[in-house]
Amino acid sequence: MDIRKVKKLIEMLESSKLEEIEIHEGKSQ
Repeated sequence: MDIRKVKKLIEMLESSKLEEIEIHEGKSQ
């Protein structure tokens, strides 16, 4: 696998995790 593809996948995973955390925090308030 290409390093650039791996980096892009990691970035996508990190951004989706951040979005999930923000959604959960918004619901709890």
